[in-house]
Parts: sequence; C-alpha cells; structure tokens
Amino acid sequence: MAIADTYELVINYLNNYNKERFATVLHLYQNSAGDSLATMQEFTLDLKNRLVADLMPSLNVDMVLTSVRMSKIYPVPRSAPYELVMIPVPGGNNAEALPPQCAMLVKKRTAFAGRKFRGRLYQPGMSENDQASGKWAGQRYDDVFNFWTQELTQIWATATGGELMYVVTNKTGFPTYQIVQGVQDTIVRTQRRRVQGVGT
Repeated sequence: MAIADTYELVINYLNNYNKERFATVLHLYQNSAGDSLATMQEFTLDLKNRLVADLMPSLNVDMVLTSVRMSKIYPVPRSAPYELVMIPVPGGNNAEALPPQCAMLVKKRTAFAGRKFRGRLYQPGMSENDQASGKWAGQRYDDVFNFWTQELTQIWATATGGELMYVVTNKTGFPTYQIVQGVQDTIVRTQRRRVQGVGT
C-alpha cells in the first residue's frame, strides 16, 4: 500500500416501496501508508455504523441501507472492490416519502475555486414532512446536513496506520482535492435520471 492511493466509495440503498436502487458515490484519499484491504474492511464497517446511528433515523422508512462498497481506483492496477453487505437497515421516518427524483443536495467545497475543485452529494430518502413549499425544513434536514458536513471534512485514522480524507477527484482518481466544507442548499433538488422511466 503506497501513500497517495485514491478509493471509490459507494453507499447503496433500496427503495422498498418501488424497488428502485440508489447509490451515493464518494472518493477518499489515503495520505499515509496502510494495507489496502484491511483499510477498506475497517473503514466500511466504521462508516456503516455511523450511517446506521446518525443518518438512517432521519431518512424515510422506505429507504433501506443495503451495503457499502469500496475499491482502490488509483494508482493502477485497481483493486477488487470490498463490499460490506448488511441486513437491510430502514430509515426511521414513517411519513410519506418524496418522489424518487427529489434529493437533498450538499455542495462539496475544497480550498480551491472553480468547477473542477468542487462536487455535489445528492442524498435520497427524504420525506414530505422534511420540506415546506419546495424548501427543506425541520430537524431531520438539519441532522442529515450536519452528518454529511462532519463526515466529509474529517480525517479518518485507521488501525492499519493509514489516514483517509474525503476528496473531489475525477474518474481516474487523480489528482485529488481535500473537501474542507459542506455547503447547504435549502431547495428540494431533483435528478432527472432518478425519474421513473428515465434512467437507472
């Protein structure tokens, strides 16, 4: 395991109502040496525990967390992915769910200006009672935003000796730019590819 490895992280959900699958894709950079497989095994388990404790209670009951997958994408050769498959964990909000194309947006910011240095995270699984007149409102929205702000800006130490930080990068995994801030967007956003019959 060399310093400067980049990982792709995929958080997988299933909508139990219409059986659609959703995924949140993120990237992490390893800034110190550690074993790749052990790092992936440890980090996915720790993240799963954080998601279950601090994120899922705020999501709709129909949105179910199913797995966390992680793989090294830079440098090549890429590693085989490690996937932590779990007993499905449902959200904790029993209210009516928003349509599948509706998502909460967290803007990812680095220390640099420009489009290539920033990113977006779309969180599925919010509910009708989390918004008012097309704008997010209420404690659950605050809790989800605070979870991601904390998660994305931490440097995560691992027992294998590595440190991981969330980054903005491209499909190759290089170069990387550390995320230093999560920015709120209070508008209920939509993703066209999540509209039923449009995309996957």
